[in-house]
Amino acid sequence: MLVTKERERVFEERLSEHLDGLYRTALRLEGTERRAGDLVAAAVRRAARAGRRTASEAAFRIELFRRLLEEARWTPPAGVIAPERSTSGVSDLSQVTDRGLLEAIDSLELPFRLALWLHDVEGFNIREVSQLLGLSLENTKRCLYGARGAVRDTISSLRLRA
Repeated sequence: MLVTKERERVFEERLSEHLDGLYRTALRLEGTERRAGDLVAAAVRRAARAGRRTASEAAFRIELFRRLLEEARWTPPAGVIAPERSTSGVSDLSQVTDRGLLEAIDSLELPFRLALWLHDVEGFNIREVSQLLGLSLENTKRCLYGARGAVRDTISSLRLRA
C-alpha cells in the first residue's frame, strides 16, 4: 500500500511539470477548452494505469504525449506529405501578437499543426516528433517546413491587411 502511494506521488510530481504542455497541445488538437481538458484527463488516466516506469524525464514526457495523441485518435496521413512552398519572408515580427500567431498555427492542417507545435513550442526534437506522430523523419521535416512557411504567409497577409 505504501509503495502504491509513493508511486502515485512520484507520478503526480512528474506529471505536474508537463500538464500545461499537454493541455496546450490538446487545445490545438480539439479546439475547445472543455474537449481539451477531457482529452488530457483521459490521457493521464491511461498513462497512470499503464504504470510504466520510465527512467528518464524525456521518456516520461514522450509517453504522456503519446497517450494524448492516442486518446485523440491521431492517425498519420498515408504517403508523402507535400507542403506548399512559401516564398514570402517576414522581416519584422514585432507587430505580431500571440493571438495572431496562435490563429496562424491553428489554421494549419492537423499534421502540420502538430509537427510545428510539438517541435517549436513544446520543444521535442525532430526524432521525437517523428516517433510521436508516426511519420517518417523526412515527412516530419516536410511538415515542419510547410507549417513554418504557411505561418509566415498567414502573418504576412495579416500585416498587409493591418
